Amino acid sequence: DSVLFEVGAGSVENVVAELASNGFVTVGPLAFDAPRIEAGVPLFGIDFNGENLPQEVGRDAEAISFKKGCYLGQETVARIDALGHVNQKLVGVRFFGESVPDRGADLTSSDKSVGTVTSAAFSPKLGAPLALAMVRREANSAGTRLESTAGDCEVVALPIVG
Repeated sequence: DSVLFEVGAGSVENVVAELASNGFVTVGPLAFDAPRIEAGVPLFGIDFNGENLPQEVGRDAEAISFKKGCYLGQETVARIDALGHVNQKLVGVRFFGESVPDRGADLTSSDKSVGTVTSAAFSPKLGAPLALAMVRREANSAGTRLESTAGDCEVVALPIVG
């Protein structure tokens, strides 16, 4: 069955009421964050910002054309492509305990800060806390064990859940 209704400015309450009367359930941001993190989808302004390079966020294919002519930032992009790596990268992290880390939580390796949690949520699919985190090159390979205030964790490949 399809339900059609017109949506106008200022009618959010009406839309929510209509959806609820048709069996939809309202959920909070955590219900959005868990599948987003599982899929490895970063949000601008939360997981990265205008200071990050596309290669740090794993968006090379979506954000960079190596065939296009001149464009702003081309020299930096070409230099990173030639070097073959960036100094930090957005990665998935799976926590072994039950605590969901706070956004901004420090990730460490041998008592040295190597990264920061950018988004985190509990994954019902995996029964574990998951996060996206910006992690330095020496510690961002899948399988690398890290520590945090939320407990031990491990870098995992993105997407975490397919």
